[in-house]
Amino acid sequence: MKLVVYLNNGKENVVTVVQYDKEKINEDLNNQQLTTVIIGDMIFSRHSVVMVAPQNETSIQ
Repeated sequence: MKLVVYLNNGKENVVTVVQYDKEKINEDLNNQQLTTVIIGDMIFSRHSVVMVAPQNETSIQ
């Protein structure tokens, strides 16, 4: 499954995950003891992530 990770600098990153565990991603992003989070095969500063959402396959250009 492909996810879009929206960052606070306006950039969007598309990552591929085997399973979309939104509860785990939410837990990691809200864990103040973490500096970074792993989503798919990318590492993000948890402070820079604004939103994570499934990519809408019909909107690919």
